[in-house]
Amino acid sequence: MTHTLHSAIPILLERFNFEKVRSVMQLLNWTWTNGSVPTILDLQETAEYLLSGCVAEFDRRGQPKSGMVFATGGFQATVETFETGEPRLQLLFYVDCTSSTGEY
Repeated sequence: MTHTLHSAIPILLERFNFEKVRSVMQLLNWTWTNGSVPTILDLQETAEYLLSGCVAEFDRRGQPKSGMVFATGGFQATVETFETGEPRLQLLFYVDCTSSTGEY
């Protein structure tokens, strides 16, 4: 199972549109801690770090049924779990989010 999640990381990184994310960040003047919009390489490295960390922590915690989420800088890496079937690894970039409690 874990091998499948680890092997999914390069596939997600290849399929993800980092150029689109950077364009949105430029449009919104969204900067990271250094005060500038991150480069494509910065975005790719951060995404890989989150995906790898998420899978590693999922394994370290005994593959919890609740899955695992790692997030920073607009990125969210998630191991989604289901009642039946294998877990799935997902990478997303979000600009806005809310909940029924109004938090986020």
